[in-house]
Amino acid sequence: MNANKCVLCVEDYSTEKHVPKVLNCGHTFCLPCLSDFVSFVLACPTCNATIEELPTHLPTNYALLNIDSTKDSCTFEMQKKKLINLADETQKQLSKNIENLTQLKDEISYFIEVLNLWDPEEENIKEFDKNFQDKKERLESIRLELYSFYKPEIKPAITLGNCSTKDEFICEIVIELFKKKKIYAFQSEWYNKKILWAKLSYKEGKLYIHAFTEDLPPYPSLFVPFKDLKKCLSVDNFHAFIDICGDHLVCKMLTSNKETRNFIKHCTGEEGKSLRGLNSKIKMFPHLGHGVIEIGIEEANIKEDDYEFLDSLPSETEETFETLLQVKMYNGRCEIVKNPYYLTSMEIQPEEVVVASALSNNVFSDLSDHVARVEDCGILVLLPLSQSFVKKNLTQQFKLVLLNDNCSK
Repeated sequence: MNANKCVLCVEDYSTEKHVPKVLNCGHTFCLPCLSDFVSFVLACPTCNATIEELPTHLPTNYALLNIDSTKDSCTFEMQKKKLINLADETQKQLSKNIENLTQLKDEISYFIEVLNLWDPEEENIKEFDKNFQDKKERLESIRLELYSFYKPEIKPAITLGNCSTKDEFICEIVIELFKKKKIYAFQSEWYNKKILWAKLSYKEGKLYIHAFTEDLPPYPSLFVPFKDLKKCLSVDNFHAFIDICGDHLVCKMLTSNKETRNFIKHCTGEEGKSLRGLNSKIKMFPHLGHGVIEIGIEEANIKEDDYEFLDSLPSETEETFETLLQVKMYNGRCEIVKNPYYLTSMEIQPEEVVVASALSNNVFSDLSDHVARVEDCGILVLLPLSQSFVKKNLTQQFKLVLLNDNCSK
């Protein structure tokens, strides 16, 4: 590792953004990385020594801002040759891709002409269905070929199989997020026709998995199999979340049934459709302090082995109303209900199922009926509450990352 680069984010030290700050133990990291890492771990990422000062109050390591990197001419020539070879290889690959893309462009242009000349009225229903299916499959084939140009990058950088424990897998993801890496979970292998992507983020001891979309991740990004993340979920560490009306709703599952899994799948968007972007109707009853957020949804494809860890929960829950906010599912609707004990017998639907409780402060602050858009949704994984456990695992995994980085140099 170059001495004038931060080992966390691998950015050059500078007097403006990546200011080198030296800890009491002697190790140096840039200010942005320390601010993010230390805010939760409160220890040196390398030696685990306790940090008692704010990162901004730590002394600046001015020696690293004036390093004179002297290298002999032989080293420079070797590096230059490697760069030239890489550029030549990239040029060849680009030329090949341009040729293939040109062929695809001609093919899709011809395909559009055929579609424009196609007159379904001249066909019976059986002929129309067959021609429609043939054209749809050909279009999907063309789209799959386009995906193949992105294929070399769709390789999981972090997998559960390469980690000794589930906690190590989660900690390794968090470490890369601390290093400012962009990380996305993918729902399907690269060779499938449909690939969905979910952005990962970290905040205050929670690993967020935002709703899946078909939008390709920015380059460069690291990829994680969603199936591996699902294996790390448990009743204790799993929650769903919904952002609406400028508020962040955190939902804890109360039951295990078809509607519970339907709700979760609409939060993750793992089948291509999520709550994100949907409009909801908010109905208020100010004199009762009661309110309902109603979101129309479609039925998700539920499998028997989906989120098996929920099987320890009851299939249904009694209307105890111990929580001020409940999530209910019924008849193609998702409802978030405030003060459910104010519901009258006329308002309670016999087929509705309570699936989760929710925490919120402001979502019902507007005491009027209106329409609101779901801004974001997804699921989150709670990191272990024990500060010592988090500190131990994050620092140990960070050391392994540093060791691997140094060995690869």
